[in-house]
Amino acid sequence: MATMTSTLNQRAHAARPNRISTRRVLWVLLFFVAFGAYNIYRVFSVQVLQHEFLSVKAENLITWPDEIPPLRGLIYDSRGQLLAGNITAYDVDVDISRHKDDAGKKAVAEKLAPILGQDKDALYARLKDAAEGTVSVRVATKVDDATVEKIRKLIEDEDDLFAFTISLKKVPLRQYPGGTLASSLLGYTDYANIGHYGVEEFYNDKLAGEAGWIFAEHDNQGRPLVLEQPKVQAAKDGSDLVLTIDSAVQYIVERGLKQALDEYKAESGYVIVQDPNTGAILAMANYPSYDPNTFNKENNYEKFKNVSVSNIVEAGSTMKVLTYASAIDAGAVLSTTTVNIDACWYRYGWSLCNAENKAWGLQTLTVGLGRSANVASMFAAEHLGERRFYDYMQAFHLGRPTGIDMAGEVSGTMWLPGEDNYSPVNLYTNSFGQGVSVTPIQLINAVSAVANGGTLYKPYVMQEIREGDKVIQNEPQVLQQSVIKPDSGSQVANMMAWGVENKLVARLARVPGYHVSVKTGTAQIPGCGGYCEGQTLASAIGFAPSHNPRFTLYIALYNPQTSPWGENTASPAWGKIAKELLLYMKVQPTEPVDPPTPQP
Repeated sequence: MATMTSTLNQRAHAARPNRISTRRVLWVLLFFVAFGAYNIYRVFSVQVLQHEFLSVKAENLITWPDEIPPLRGLIYDSRGQLLAGNITAYDVDVDISRHKDDAGKKAVAEKLAPILGQDKDALYARLKDAAEGTVSVRVATKVDDATVEKIRKLIEDEDDLFAFTISLKKVPLRQYPGGTLASSLLGYTDYANIGHYGVEEFYNDKLAGEAGWIFAEHDNQGRPLVLEQPKVQAAKDGSDLVLTIDSAVQYIVERGLKQALDEYKAESGYVIVQDPNTGAILAMANYPSYDPNTFNKENNYEKFKNVSVSNIVEAGSTMKVLTYASAIDAGAVLSTTTVNIDACWYRYGWSLCNAENKAWGLQTLTVGLGRSANVASMFAAEHLGERRFYDYMQAFHLGRPTGIDMAGEVSGTMWLPGEDNYSPVNLYTNSFGQGVSVTPIQLINAVSAVANGGTLYKPYVMQEIREGDKVIQNEPQVLQQSVIKPDSGSQVANMMAWGVENKLVARLARVPGYHVSVKTGTAQIPGCGGYCEGQTLASAIGFAPSHNPRFTLYIALYNPQTSPWGENTASPAWGKIAKELLLYMKVQPTEPVDPPTPQP
C-alpha cells in the first residue's frame, strides 16, 4: 500500500509543469531590452552622431599624398654630349604588418637579402626591430633593373605571402655616362636628389626641380586607387645646364695627367685648361678621381674635393710670370735689362738663393726668366717696389676667391704690407712664389690675363641654363680691366717662349711647329712645422700659341719620384697635352717642324 502511494505521488509530480521564477524572466527580458537598446544606440551613434568624425578618420587611414619626384635637370658639355642624366631605379619596401610573428620576417630576410647584397641577419633585425605601429620598412633604395628582375622572380616563385609583402616603387636615379670623366668638376647627386660638390652642388637649386604630389585613396598595399579623380600637383622638373667643358678636351687632359703620374711616379695631380679670351673652363681634371655613379661606395672622401678650387698651394716659379709682367708693365725693368745673377741674395737676415745655389753671372732678364733664377725675379720685384708689386698682385686677384661657379672655392692667402703677418722679406720670397698661397684656379686665371693682353675674366663653367623653352646665356664677366697693357703681355709671352725654344728650363714643353709660352715651377710643400722634407709640387703653366692663344694650360704633380723638378716632369707633360689640344682645335702650325732623326 505504501509502495503504491509513493508511485502515484511520483507520477503526479512528473506530470506537473515546472514553475519558472517570474523574477528570472524579468531579468532575462531586461537584459535583452538593454542589450538591444545599447546596440541601437551604438548603431545610431556610429551612423548618425559620429558619422562625420569616423568618415574623416577612415578617409585619413586610406588617403594620403604621395610625392611625385621631379626629374633632375640634365648636364651637357659644350658640344651637346650628355655628362649627367637620369634613369629609372626602384625603392624596395617590405610590409611587415602581414607577418604577425618573427618567422615570416625571417623568411623574407633570408630570401631577399642575397638579392640585395645585404646580410640576412642584419636585414632580419631591421624588420624585427621596427618601431611599433610600423607598416612598411624600406630595405633598399635606387636598385637597378637587374636586381628588380631577381626580386620579381622571387615573388613569382614563392607563395602569395611574398607577393603581398614586397613592393617596388619607381624612382629617378642620377646617371653619369662618362663614369669618372670630369667627376671632380661635376660632383654627384645623392639618393635624396641633393647635389654635392662641383656643379651639382653649386647649381642644385636649378637642377633639382620641385616635387609634386598626388592625393588619393590607397588599397591595403598602399597603392593609389583611381576610384575618383585624384588631386594632383605635377612635379616641376629641374633646369638643364650646358657647360663650357668640352668632353674631348677633358678626355685628353685626364689621359695626359694619368700618363704623367704613371711615368713620373707621382702621388696625385691636377690639370686645368682655360680659354684666356673669355675665362671659360674647357677642362678640369684631378687624379685620383672617383665614379659618381657609385659615390656611396667611396671611402676616400678626399676624392670628392676638386683641388683646383678647394686646395691652396705655393705657386713656386710659375709665379714669376706675374712678377715679370707687373715689373715690365710698370716700366720698372725691360726684358733686356741686365742683372748679375748671383747664387744668393741676402735680405733682412735671410739668404735667398737660386735653385741648387747656382750663379749665372751677368744676364738679361729674359735669360733670367728662362733659367728660372730666383735672384732675377727678386731683382724685378725690388725695382718695381713693395707698394706697386702688391697693387699688381691684388689686381690679378691673388689670395681671394675668383667667384667661379663651383662649390667649395677657398681664398688662399697673400699678406700685404701693414698686416701683422707681413715682413719686408715677403716681397722677395713672393716674387718667386714662396710664402704666398693661391688656389690653382686663381693662378691660371691670372696667367690667362697675361696671355690675353691684360683683361682678368671671371672663370666659369656654366655656358647656359635651359628652363623649358627659355635659354639663359652666361656671358663672360670682367673682374679687372687692363691689369697690364697688351704690349706688356706680349713681351712676357716672348720671354717665356724664348726660354722654351732656347733649351732652358721649360725646353721639354716645346711643341714642334708652334710658339708656346711656358713657365715651370717647383714648390716645396708647407707643413711638417715648415716645409716637408723631400716633398715638392712640380708644375708647368703656359699658353699656346704664344700670341692670340687658344688656351691656357696648367698641370701640377704632387711628389714625383723620378725627379722633384717641374722642368723634368710637369714640363714634358705640358708639351704632350698642348700638342694634342692644338691638333684637336685645328690650330695651324706657324713654324717649321724639325725633320725626323734618320734611322742609324
